[in-house]
Amino acid sequence: MPGRQAGQERPLVPVGEADGVFDADRARVRSQPTALGTLIWLAAAAKMTPGSGGDPQTTGLQWTVVNGALLEARVDGQPIDRSRTSTLAISNFTAIGGDGYPKMGNHPGYVNTGLNDAEVLRAYIAARSPLKLAEYAPDNR
Repeated sequence: MPGRQAGQERPLVPVGEADGVFDADRARVRSQPTALGTLIWLAAAAKMTPGSGGDPQTTGLQWTVVNGALLEARVDGQPIDRSRTSTLAISNFTAIGGDGYPKMGNHPGYVNTGLNDAEVLRAYIAARSPLKLAEYAPDNR
């Protein structure tokens, strides 16, 4: 089963088929930009249209976007602290500027984990099996 493309239905994933959900060449990276770098990244994310393939997947982020413009961003209910760094876990494709995102490789704390999406998903499912659907209900974050 090839990676899911924008606009396709989201498949249910049996544990044994987790490897086929993502593109195998999409390694996970971690970057730790300053607050300004984070806000620049979020401003780029705000311009992405849902279903385009470039829209971000986030947790703990509450943000207000109007007509593609970032108006406000909070993490776990708190404003982004301009004196701190944030940690972004993103694909290497996004980190090198794919889909129009700012390049993130020049930020302190940048690490290419060497893990691809399928490996991360497989480890996540294995650590939490059996998965409980209610824990994954949308929560407007």
